[in-house]
Amino acid sequence: MKKIIILGLLVALNSACNPDFLDIKRDRKQVIPKSLNDFNLLLGDETLFSGNSSAAMRTAAGEEFTLSESAWDLLTTFGEKNAYRWEDDRFIGTECPDWNYGYKRILSANIILEGLAKIERTAANASVYDQVKGKALFHRANANFQLASEFAAPIGDEEHKAYGVPLRKSADPQEVSIRSSVAETYASILDDLLATQQLLSTEFTDFYQPSKRTANALLARIYLSMGEYNQALAVVKDVFGGKEKLLRYEDFSTSKRYTFPSDGVGNTEIIFNDQGYSTESIVPAKGRINMELMTLYAENDLRRSLFFKLEQDGLYSFKGSYLGFGGVFTGLALDEMYLIYAECLIRAGQVQLGLDKLNELLETRFAKNTYKEYRGLEKNAALDLVLLERRKQLLIRGLRWIDLRRFNFIENRNIELQRTLAGKGYTLKAKDLKYTFLVPNNVIINSRVTQFPR
Repeated sequence: MKKIIILGLLVALNSACNPDFLDIKRDRKQVIPKSLNDFNLLLGDETLFSGNSSAAMRTAAGEEFTLSESAWDLLTTFGEKNAYRWEDDRFIGTECPDWNYGYKRILSANIILEGLAKIERTAANASVYDQVKGKALFHRANANFQLASEFAAPIGDEEHKAYGVPLRKSADPQEVSIRSSVAETYASILDDLLATQQLLSTEFTDFYQPSKRTANALLARIYLSMGEYNQALAVVKDVFGGKEKLLRYEDFSTSKRYTFPSDGVGNTEIIFNDQGYSTESIVPAKGRINMELMTLYAENDLRRSLFFKLEQDGLYSFKGSYLGFGGVFTGLALDEMYLIYAECLIRAGQVQLGLDKLNELLETRFAKNTYKEYRGLEKNAALDLVLLERRKQLLIRGLRWIDLRRFNFIENRNIELQRTLAGKGYTLKAKDLKYTFLVPNNVIINSRVTQFPR
């Protein structure tokens, strides 16, 4: 029976892999999950819910690495290839994995939520029922946020505030999609997560399965991206329960091909394990870390040797993914929570408390007995410091693009990006329209989703 259920579900999900899936008609006779056990089985699919996240294009666009002309030519994913140059790809005659995989997760979550609505919640099944519902809502919120980070206009772009993402609340592919506004998009994401908070267990047992702590961590990330710093501060506190354990970077070898434990097993900082479907650009055979970024690490900073490898061309490749292999870690981790906590405390005027939180993290990143704590900084200097450390610690996680949108559209920091490829210069201005990626062409044709202006 399990094989039949999974096979039936794959038929439904394969519909989502086609860019015109928003209007495709699904066979109503196919077998789909119906019981709480079926839904738990689906939620245990790590490839679906903890792999293939929508992050390749924002990772490629986020200025953290460079590509030679020959390396760029070898890229096979068109979205990633064009995002690197900040050029549009309308995905005519090809698919957009960042779009498809996001809505694939949403479809699965909606199948579960619609199935739950047909099951009576009783005293006997209440605990399992609530866990299943909470996990489905978490995965839908996470996927919608990833999609919004690429295909919705940035918060703060008032001229284009009507351009959110299509909010799929039904598993019925005959439902024709339209764009929601940016405000509606984020309100829906937050509603799902706030409901998740009330449903999920506080116990954290498996970093592939969300818990209340996981929901709080994602809420902290999202509130930060929205510039809602007081809300981010309030919720990030609930991530810390006294049992969290930072890695000590001095315990890791610099000689390994990939520094951290394979698949995240044994990595005590991981709260939720998630990874991008593919980012060819950052594999050691192609990508090289931005040299300006490399100069930011002090000699006694262990991240310099644990995150990067000096290649024969005199440039550095990346080996520091928390996945323990060459993929992009897009999940939630304790180091990010420390940095959110520190930033929000500083923004709230609790400068030394924020620095104390930052010191607690950084002391574990440096060679033993070499780290000197930051104390007595004024607010702006402390904020600049924590934002710099955020860039140094959280690189190649798909977060830099989200931060750049926040810095430019909410805080007006006017950060301009520049790249050179094959002798040609490319520039992304601080409030460029290209901070919002175009919706795939087939979706535009087969739905009522309006294309973002260019």
